[in-house]
Amino acid sequence: MAPTSPTLIGSVRRAPALLELVAEHGELTAKRLSRMAGLPLATTYHLLRTLVHDGHLRHERGAFRLGPAAPRLAGQERRQGARLERALRVHAFTVLN
Repeated sequence: MAPTSPTLIGSVRRAPALLELVAEHGELTAKRLSRMAGLPLATTYHLLRTLVHDGHLRHERGAFRLGPAAPRLAGQERRQGARLERALRVHAFTVLN
């Protein structure tokens, strides 16, 4: 029997792609994001509206920028990295002593 691929939700995959584009370019219009992501403009607007509502993006003067929730996502990654680093140091100390 051939292995099955996982069920993936398209909108869950597209929203982070929009966040990554905004993070990389600083600010982008919906039309530009639509083109860059290869999404229909209406779909892009729906995703952007949700990302703005949840604080991941801000919409100012016709462009989208990272919102107040975006640094929290990055902060979680940094905290997890710091925990991993501490755990590795403790492990290395235990192994070496």
